This record gives sequence, structure tokens and C-alpha cells, in this order.
Amino acid sequence: MLFRVIWEIAICPQSIIAMLNFTHQTNQTRKSSASKLLLVLFIFAFTSQMSAQCPTIFIDDLNGVPGYPTLNDASVCGEPDTLTYYLLNTSGQELLNSQIELEIPQGFAYAGFYDYYDPAYVINQGSTSDPNAPSFVMTNFSADSVQIFTVGVVAVCDVYELPSTAVFEFDMNFNYIYNDPALGLLSCTTTSNGDINYSPFLKRPTLNIIGNSARNITITNNARRCTNVTVSQNGIGASLTDFKFEIQGIDLTTNYILDRFRVNGTNAPWTYDPATMTVTADVTSGFLP
Repeated sequence: MLFRVIWEIAICPQSIIAMLNFTHQTNQTRKSSASKLLLVLFIFAFTSQMSAQCPTIFIDDLNGVPGYPTLNDASVCGEPDTLTYYLLNTSGQELLNSQIELEIPQGFAYAGFYDYYDPAYVINQGSTSDPNAPSFVMTNFSADSVQIFTVGVVAVCDVYELPSTAVFEFDMNFNYIYNDPALGLLSCTTTSNGDINYSPFLKRPTLNIIGNSARNITITNNARRCTNVTVSQNGIGASLTDFKFEIQGIDLTTNYILDRFRVNGTNAPWTYDPATMTVTADVTSGFLP
């Protein structure tokens, strides 16, 4: 930003009175000039701040918009679901190598997949070391252009450790470089604070043991004794991809041997902790109907 500072110089006749007047006028002029200079500097600083403000990139969550994937079938410990975002470049210029950062609330995590609609504006996966803060890079984004961006998220089992009043809102940061006509390149960020609480869309599986063929077993010799345990998932509208099954208080070190462990007729791997006398088996999707 260029500006001019105008210096005012008063010239008076050479006489004693005039010299006194000249001196007096010069002091006033200096004060006046200083005031004007401060005013010009203030206007310059104000104008610079105004022109240094970053434009806003329009971001919208397309939840509930027909024709686009939406997060409405997320089951805790189950299959992932999808969020869809509408991005509009309202900066007035092409943006290069912009970064999209998704802030995922506790209880959810990045599911490892994403997609975009317009191939002209490629989006590459960035850092995913933090499953609650994955990032993506948009290589170019023309002025007034639109990109539809989808990202997969999964409701993790940690949801059960959160209070029932927990809120699940997803925020997004769009980081970009803006070429300001007066100040040059500026580092800018548009933040979209999620205003949709996805808690009502979250489906919580419920496991119940509904059958045990032999609750009490008497062992008097080394003959094999078996029991069948029936586990049911009764969460309304929910699904489950895996769960952990435990048998507690069984002494496999000195008294017993567990020689067969099956899930739906298929042998399943298990581990034993002698310190806690607990058998643990991870029942994954391959064992479930």
C-alpha cells in the first residue's frame, strides 16, 4: 500500500516579530504535521488490516440431502458409514495445494477411505497417523468451483465408555494460500464447526447371553464335558462386525484343559491369562452369520 506524507513549511518575513511568529508557527506546523502523519498511518494500518482479511471458503455438510451418502447407519463396533461435504471456492482465485483437516469426535475414527466427485480437482490422502484428525490435500481448486468430498468414519467401541449425553459433531478446517493484491501470499483457514449432532443416528449393538446348555458341570474323571453358549445381538437396527468373548475363573494351569473352542461350528483361536484365569477369544466377522 503506497501513501504520501505532505510536509507544510511556513515562510515569514525576516524580522524579530516575524521570527517569533515563524517559530510559533513552526511548532504548530510540526504538531499539525505529526497529527496528520498519525492519521495517515492509522488509515494505512486500518486499510492493511481490511485487505489482509482472508476470504471464506464455503463448506456445508450434505447430511440428509437426497442423492449423497450420509451418516445414518453407523453401528458401534460395526461397519463404517460416510460423511459428505460440499466445498465451494469463494476466494475469487485458484487455490493450490490446499489442506482439508477433519476433526473427528471421540467415539468415532477415520475408516480409511474417502472419495471426491469432480476429477478436475484431485484430493489426495495426507496424514492419517491420528485417526481423529486425518488430513487430505486438494492439489488445485479453481475460483467459483465446487467439489463434493466424502469420507468414511466408523463408530468405535470406545463409545460405550462415554456418557450417554455425549455429542458427536464433526468439524472441518480448510487451509489454503491466498494471494492478497496488496500483501502477497497469506496463510488462511476456513473452519466449519459441525452443527449436526450425530448421536441420534448412532446405533448401539446389545449383546445378550440367551442360552447356556450346561450352567453347572460336574467333572469326576478325564472325560470331556461340553457346554454351548448362545449369544444374541439385540440392538435395534444395529449390526456388529466383531466382539470379545471371555471365560473367567477357569484354572487351565493345573486342573483343566480347554481342548476345543468353536464359534458357529468353526474352531476359533483363544488366549489364556493364568494370572487372571481368563480365556479370551476375539470373535470377528468371519465367524458371524
